[in-house]
Order: sequence, then structure tokens, then C-alpha cells
Amino acid sequence: MSLFFGAGAEVGYDMPTGGRFALEIFRRPLDGEREIFQKMRASINPLSTYATKWLPKDYASKRVNVFGKSEKTTVFESSLEYKRHEIKLQLDRYDEHALYLLRQNGISEREIDDEFAKSFDGRRLGAHTFGGVVRLNDRLGASHKIFETNYFSAMLDLLSNKALATPALKKYVRATLQLYVGALGQDLVSSLNHELFTHAPANLAVFDDLDGLFRLEHIQAGLEAYELIMEPSKPPKLNPGQSLPEVFEAIAFGVLDSIMSSCLDYQALMDGHFRYLYAPQEWAKFCKISIFLHSVRSYIVELESKALANLSGGDGYYHDIAKCVAAGGIAISGVGTANYTSLFNEVMKSAGLGERASFLNGSVGDYYDPYRNSILAMENDEVATCGRFVVPFLFTQSGIKPLTTVEMSRRYVQFYDAMDASDAVVVAGFGFNGDDSHINGMFRQLIESAGSASKRKIFLCWYCDDVGRFDERTAKLEVCKKLRVENLDGVTLVPVGRDRKTVGGSNWLDHIVATLAVAVDLKAPSSA
Repeated sequence: MSLFFGAGAEVGYDMPTGGRFALEIFRRPLDGEREIFQKMRASINPLSTYATKWLPKDYASKRVNVFGKSEKTTVFESSLEYKRHEIKLQLDRYDEHALYLLRQNGISEREIDDEFAKSFDGRRLGAHTFGGVVRLNDRLGASHKIFETNYFSAMLDLLSNKALATPALKKYVRATLQLYVGALGQDLVSSLNHELFTHAPANLAVFDDLDGLFRLEHIQAGLEAYELIMEPSKPPKLNPGQSLPEVFEAIAFGVLDSIMSSCLDYQALMDGHFRYLYAPQEWAKFCKISIFLHSVRSYIVELESKALANLSGGDGYYHDIAKCVAAGGIAISGVGTANYTSLFNEVMKSAGLGERASFLNGSVGDYYDPYRNSILAMENDEVATCGRFVVPFLFTQSGIKPLTTVEMSRRYVQFYDAMDASDAVVVAGFGFNGDDSHINGMFRQLIESAGSASKRKIFLCWYCDDVGRFDERTAKLEVCKKLRVENLDGVTLVPVGRDRKTVGGSNWLDHIVATLAVAVDLKAPSSA
């Protein structure tokens, strides 16, 4: 069996998902990483060819720049442009986010409903919504479900009551409305800019010159929501015994935080700066991208250290695999991961097993030398004195992947060959998102080269809030769309919940092993 893991496989070890990860790295101060950069600069021989030919002449005295407010604003603008449909979809599901926050903090929905009824003459929460009295301009689309949700409507009810309205709640509700209208407005602006003329003679290029005339004013289109989430002075939290306004302030902030973390898109920022790793003459941008990558590594190492400290006796995907291998249930031919941590390797090591993961998105132990286009294995204390500028080799949210190094190409080929030679391939915690196209292509090749006649089975573990309501047809259509394949012959989708159990309550790996065992029995020749 070959295994491949995405971020979802490490959530159980308190590692963040992709969206939460993106949000937190932009919240971090960069003082420590700026210091690392300055130490690398000080270790460079000023007489070397590297210093005299590749770096700018006054590199030793130039100011060291980092990403600031303007770049962070760019991240929001990019997110609104590329994730506008997802932002609207998530805001239309406002109640789901609110209820999840209540459950997560051990607060009863009935308790909030009772408190609401006390303040509104017995009217229950959700007894009426604002869907019938608030109507947006028809040009922004026909469906505005957020006003039909119970909890957002309840917030509007509180704001209409002078005794319950608070400045903080008003701020969060206003930011939510701006974000919602901003997502709708971005869709309208994009449509106008791309289809300014619905009909025009094809031989008149003058019509093609009139594009990009319209622009959204982001300051009024949700930027406040982004700034509230990025730099919260003291974010409100849900606690038992709070007043009704305090509860809804915490819910309003929590929903914004959840949606922004899932929809934050910094790929445009990364793609716009990554090239400057190879062009230090553009010193400010060279500094910014270098220090940002060091910051990403620092954040991952902090989380990894905490996870490693709690690994003994832990419970997660990797522990499930270790138990199954130790019991002789499976033999592993290859392991690939899109994650950056050593958690899998450490779990295997602690179980006395020798399996190791191949890091297809780089790792905290990899560094990249853009001058020589090579990957280096370095300890953190070696970086400051290495004599060149190196950056952590981590494929963050970017469409640009430096795959041309021999070492990285070898990792991909070796893992693909391992999958190709396996009886089964299992993918867990990986969503096949667009910025992982380099990995998606590998699985597309594996699926299309095999087809329905292949004896190899491919299992995709598909996360579900409720495995009992898993819609296989919809999930397969989504996978086909993401992988850009016509069908999923030879592929089985396994719905897996937060507890790593599938339909029937069995463990995800036990289910897959049992499925493979049945398949082997069916193919075995009859003894009759």
C-alpha cells in the first residue's frame, strides 16, 4: 500500500488547515525572521563572486523590508476576487457557522434561544427573519440567503433594540454586510469588465481595448472585516453565563474569523514576489519574500514542537497506520505528504517502524538556495552562518513551484513509481485544490493510466461532518472537476468523519483493509 497525506491528516495533531494556516502567518510579527536574514547577510564574504556579481552593490547596508499593510491589503483584494463565490456561500450558511461555534464552546443552543426569548417578549430565535424585509439590488443577484438565517437576523434584532445594541456588535455586523455585498459586487464588476459588450464585430479590435473599466472600492467592500480579523486587539470569546449582546458579539466575530480563514487567498501575492528570489537586485521584494518564507517555517516549527510533545499516546491518522503496520495488516511501499512536519516519521519511529515520508511540498528540514537552484538539508542554527541567502523550501499557497531541482524531481518520480507498483493507494486529508496542481497531475496520471482494468485500488478519504449523509455522486463530481478527469474508474471514495470513522462506525483504515481483503477473496480461485 502507498499512502499520501494532506493537511487534514494532521488536524488531529493540532496542526492547522490550509486556510487557518494562511491567516495565522499573516498575523505573526516578523522581527525574529528579519534578524535571521540580517545574520545571513553578515555571513556573506563581500569579496566572493556571489556578493560582487549576484547581489546589489550596497546589499550590506540596505534596509531590510518585510510585508506590510499594503501587501496585506493586496491579500484581501485577491481573496475577494478569487474566492468571492465561496465567501458568499459561507455567509449564506451563517447558521451552520454559528451553531458550530456554540457546540465548540460547550454552549447550548436552547440556552441562547431562551435568553433571546426573554429579551423579545417570548419570541423565539428564528421565529422571524429579515429575508422578507431586506432586499438587495437585483443586479447583485437573486439569492441573498444570509438575511434568511436565524442568527444573523437575531443580530439585526439586537441592533434594533437600544438596550441590547452595542458598538462592538454594530461593528461586526457592518463588517459582515460589507464583506457580503463586497463579494456580490466583485462578481458584478468582474462580469462587467469581462463582458462589457455582449455582441460586437469580431474584426473591430477597438472593442477589445475597452476592458477593466470598473473597479470595486475595497475599503467599503469588506476590508474592515479583514482588518478586524487580522489585527484583533482583544477578540471576543464565547463563555457560559455571558449576556446576550456578548454572546452575539463573539458569534459575529467567530463567524467572520472562520470564513476569512477558509477563504484567504495569498497566491497572487506569492506569485508576484516569488520570482524575486532569483533577482536580489530588486532588494525590497527579495527581502520580503525571503523573510516571509522564514516566517512560515517558524510558525510550522512552533506548532510541530507542541504536537511532538504530545505525540506519545496520541491518536490520529498516523497512529492508525502504525498500529496496522505493526499488526501485519498492511505493508507500506511508499509514503508521500503535502505537509511540512516530521510527525509521520516520528510516529513510525516511536512505534519501532522504519517507514518514512517523502516531502513533496518541502519540509521544515529543507532549505532552498535560489542562487544555485538546489535543495539543502540544514539545521536551523546553520542557516545564519551559511554564507548565502537561503530560504525554507516550502511550497506555500502559490502557483509557482521550483520543481526543477534534481532532488525534488527524484522525490516525485520515486513516489509515483511506488504508487504505480502498489496493490492499493490511499489518500487522506488532501483536497486536490487548485494551488496543488503539481500533485493533482500526478494522481490524474495514476488514475488515467490505470483505468477500470487495473488491479490497483485507489481510495480517497473524503471528510464529512456527517458520514451518514455522504453524497457519493456529488463528491465524485467534485473530485473529477478538481482532477480534470472524465471518470473515477478504479477509485473508491471513503467518507470519514472528524473521529476518523466511516459509515458503520468502523475506523477508516480498518474499513479499507477489510475492503481489500474481500476483493482478494473474490478473486481467489475456487477450491471446488
